[in-house]
This record gives sequence, structure tokens and C-alpha cells, in this order.
Amino acid sequence: MLYPDLNAPIYLGTADNAAQGEPARATQQLSFEFIVLSILGFKILVGTPFVWQSQPSLAAVSEFQLLFDDPAVGPTLTSRPGLGSVNDYFLERESDTRLAKQLTLRPTSAFIAEQPGKSALNWQRYIGPQMRVEPRIDSVERLFRGLIVEDAEALSDGGSIRRLAEFGFGAKFSHRGRDLADYHMMSLADRSARNHFSRATVEDEILSADVTFGSIDKLLTRTTALYQLANGGAHNASLFTKPDISRAMRHQVDRPVIDRWSVSPMNPYLFAAVMNGIGVRQIAWIALSDIRIAQIVSTHNPLRSFAMYYREYLANRLFDWCAKNNLPTFAEAVRILRYELLFDEQWKWLEPVSKLPDRRFDSTIAGVVGGAFGAPFGLDPLRVGSAVRTIVDSSYKIIDGLGFMDTIRLRALLRRYLSEVGLV
Repeated sequence: MLYPDLNAPIYLGTADNAAQGEPARATQQLSFEFIVLSILGFKILVGTPFVWQSQPSLAAVSEFQLLFDDPAVGPTLTSRPGLGSVNDYFLERESDTRLAKQLTLRPTSAFIAEQPGKSALNWQRYIGPQMRVEPRIDSVERLFRGLIVEDAEALSDGGSIRRLAEFGFGAKFSHRGRDLADYHMMSLADRSARNHFSRATVEDEILSADVTFGSIDKLLTRTTALYQLANGGAHNASLFTKPDISRAMRHQVDRPVIDRWSVSPMNPYLFAAVMNGIGVRQIAWIALSDIRIAQIVSTHNPLRSFAMYYREYLANRLFDWCAKNNLPTFAEAVRILRYELLFDEQWKWLEPVSKLPDRRFDSTIAGVVGGAFGAPFGLDPLRVGSAVRTIVDSSYKIIDGLGFMDTIRLRALLRRYLSEVGLV
């Protein structure tokens, strides 16, 4: 496990249609990730190709378009260099994919939307054509080609495309199987160097071979894992993805890969589970409006302060756990963090009588509702500016080291603020 870089952006592989299940649930999960990761203060990146290919991702982006329009507050759509809007991307995508030949894919393939010539979803019903996009740092396709070629030659990694192909062809038991594995791996490497190359191209190559169905599924899951790694690398970002995709990753990766069961400050599900200890249900996060989220992120308030404190505290605990080779499970981490940060619910009765000495924390953790902090500046809550963000991001340092009664007081203020914004 790589130690988390809290300053790095997080690329959401969960927006990838190949990693999504039932549409309504996928939209809800993606919305939850947008909201909680924004409150935790991470820069969230979503690839515009996923908005082209995935109805759940398009729906989630549409619901929180106001957040996407302000990079200081919410997630960001990323695209190819030189493009400034989703309309620019879709026009270029339609142009370059129309030139490639049709591919043979399974009727239920997750990569049908990547097939050359495939039209985009009816996106203009959901998002505006001038919706902002930012250029990625590197080429996803170039990095993906390189990962596929490496994997087609990787004999030491039991989960590599090479080893999975050998198993599917029965290479262990026959010369013909070994020859077929060699042929199709060389063919795949050759195709990676020519024309349009995507996961759909890999599936087309695999379907042209006599591989068992189960092996095809494992091969294509591995392909998706490599594709998402390429996206993370192209954005110099940590990758948040689904557990099955995470399990299919290479043994060695350059940046952290997180899923919903990871013990990491970058896992929104872990933060939500900790907050559930004081009554915040997961469904409550999804119910927050984009305006409310902008107010939470852009103003100085107990939730934002606690989120910053939580990030740094967990990063330090993670370092200690890894140094001692004693990383807890997700459930164990939830129990530990609930106690160490907020104490057990058995102390809830002390909240009404708890006091902080000399009122020295009042200005730090007093709640601000409805964008009141930004009001004196005559600014929209979405655009309060870097001054507010600096105060919010540094406030956890003041809270650090609170004693027992101070923590009880903090929890009382946090619970009251959560009630005011509708989270409890």
C-alpha cells in the first residue's frame, strides 16, 4: 500500500461504465463520492469520456453541475489538451472514432460505448455545451498502450493478461495452447501500436481467439484495471475505484489505488462510516443540495474543520499502522476512529454541560449556515475565495490535541451543525 498524498487529486474510476452496476444505484454512489470527497477537501477528477459513455455518470454530473462549474468547490471534468468545453470534446471524439473500423464485441460488453463510431449519449438534455473541462497532463491512450504491452509480456504476475491468456488457452497442457497464447499476445501488442486503441480493441482481439468464457471475463477486468491506472497516471492522481477492479490491479503501481473498503483518508465511505457514529446516515449525504454543499465547502464551520482534522489524523495513524505492519480492517478502523476522534456514544450525555476553557475555540469551530461568512464580502457562497479556504484548511491544527471535555464540546457543536444542514 502506498502512503497517501493528501495534496494529490483523486481520479474517480467509479465513473467508468465498465465498473458500474444498476444505473440508479451507480448514480447515487457517484453522487455520494462527489459530495463527501468535496467536503474532505480533495480535488476530484472525472474523465469526460465517462460522461460520453455512462448514463449514471452523466446523470450524476448533471445533478451537481453547479459544483463542476466552480473548481474551488467541487469536482472537475478532464479532457484532452486544447479543449475548453464538453462540446469541444464530443465534437473531436465523434470525428476521430468515426475513422476506425467496427469491432466485434459481445452484446453485453461494457465497452460497446467505446466502439469506434459509437454515438455519445444524449448529453445535451442534461448538461450545457459550454460546461468547463480541464486538460489532463498526459495521454491516457499512450499510457494504456504501454501498460497493455507490458502486461502481454508479464510472466511473473499471475494476474497479467499474459498469464490469464495462457490459462484460457490451456498453455500449460499443450503446445497448441502455448502457440495460441504467444500469437494473440503478439497480435495485441501489434494492434496497440496502430490506429485507435481502447479496451474495445482488446475485447475484439480476445473474441477472435478460442478462450473460455470465464477467462474472457478475467482478462477484460484486468484490461479495465490497466485502463483506469492509465487514467490515474495521465492526471498524476490517486485512483478511487471499485473493489473488484482494485483486486485486478498490477502488483506494482505508481500511485495509491483506493476502493470503498480501503483504510485511507481518500476513502469517502470510511469517513461516512465514522460520521455514522454520531447519527449521519449515508443517504443523508446524497440528499444535500449543490448549494448546501458549496456552503459547507466554502465556509468556516465545524463539519469542514472536523473533516480537515480527520484527514490529517488518519494519515498519521496510517503511517504508524503501516510502520508496525498492523493495518486494521475497514470495520476495525471505523471503531478505532470513532473512539479516538469522537469518543463513544456513552459520553453523549456530557455534551450539554461540556465547556471549552476561556472560549478560545469559539471562533474556530462556530458554525456558519447559509453562506454567512461570505456575506460581508458581497460574494456568492460558491466564490468566497482563497482567504476562506485558507482559514478552513488550517483550522484542524487548532483543534489538534484537544482533551476529553474539549472533544465532547467539539462533538456537541458538530452535531448541532449537522442538524442545521440536514445531515442528522
